[in-house]
Amino acid sequence: MSSSGKKVTEESPLKHFRDVVQRRLMRDVIEAAAGLSRGWMVMVIDDAALRVVSALVGMYDVMEHRVTLIELLSKKRQPLPEMEVIYLVTPTLETINLILKDFSDPKRPRYGAVHLFFLSKVNDTLMQRLGTAPNLSQRVQTFKEVNMNFLATEASAFHLDMPRCLPGLFSSRPDDTTLDEVVDKLVSLCVTLNEYPHVRFNQNSVLGARIATLVQDGLNDFVARQEDWWYHGQTGHMDRERATLLILDRAEDPLTPLIHEHTYQAIVQDLLQVEDDMITFQSEGKGGRHETKALLNESDALWAEFRHQHIAKVMEQIGERTRDYIQAHAGVEMTRKLGTNAKMSPQELALIVKQLPEYREMTGKLWMHYSITTDVMARFQHFGVLDLSELEQTLATGVDGDGRSVKEEKMLQR
Repeated sequence: MSSSGKKVTEESPLKHFRDVVQRRLMRDVIEAAAGLSRGWMVMVIDDAALRVVSALVGMYDVMEHRVTLIELLSKKRQPLPEMEVIYLVTPTLETINLILKDFSDPKRPRYGAVHLFFLSKVNDTLMQRLGTAPNLSQRVQTFKEVNMNFLATEASAFHLDMPRCLPGLFSSRPDDTTLDEVVDKLVSLCVTLNEYPHVRFNQNSVLGARIATLVQDGLNDFVARQEDWWYHGQTGHMDRERATLLILDRAEDPLTPLIHEHTYQAIVQDLLQVEDDMITFQSEGKGGRHETKALLNESDALWAEFRHQHIAKVMEQIGERTRDYIQAHAGVEMTRKLGTNAKMSPQELALIVKQLPEYREMTGKLWMHYSITTDVMARFQHFGVLDLSELEQTLATGVDGDGRSVKEEKMLQR
């Protein structure tokens, strides 16, 4: 794993790590509070916690443990003094002040008993601030740091949810606040996975060395403070050896991020409107093509299967599966038209489904992904992404597709 959110390979012992994080959220937050509560609860989260929770569980999962309502801390909320509250928030002065505001009036508290959960370590200054509010402290039944301030977006991949961190990391003088946030989140990740890894970095990378040192110090500090915490590779937990955490400096490879990747997920991100896993694309419907929205995440089995495959392979597989599905459910005449051995081209598939709209419902997710791939490939051709990709490859390697050297003047002409 790396600070860039590198995908974990299928052979890795962390291949099911999203399941581990999901279980930790349910066990250490939801179930822990439910075990102390006598009735229904309300859950209050900040924006960061909302992203963490929504990447892992659905509303139904939470409601099974008597959480009847989830609200944002920053929004106006109705008083529910008869209900207990679960706060899951980032430990900042802003969130602490908002929580204290809920109990500023001792005669009219917003909630009853309080369960406080923080995504990462609460520093001494914030602890002192919490201690100045007796109206809150007398209601607190749970206080816990859950070390979960990163996003487990895929079964075997994570990221730190820091889309604007590059200037802070790679400026002439790296920003200490950005570095501290990266380190804090990497330490939280390791702690959540019960990993006390060997930290490795490239000795030629000043930034890598600094982050590695800070992460190692953070882990050492946590282990020293938490005597009951265990890690893989420790005596009594020898199911596998201690992990290795690689800190890789992107400055050593500036070309890769500048080259278009042609996997399904990468092309969707490049060419469609995507916001928090919700994408907008053009699909065929009544009255012609129209704008459609879809949620692409772990709950979509086809997305999880196809996202890291080349777009051409994805289109071929979707076409074949849709053809097989229609053939299995179609009448004799349609089966004859489709044939038994011939592969269905994307154009033929579109024509059949256009003529027989009922198959859009029958094929379900297959038709949705067919529509998405069709839209992205239309945009791919319209914007000349293939030509651009070939130029990027030539710029990166210095040779063309035939392996011949290309002069700078010729590349600039393209």
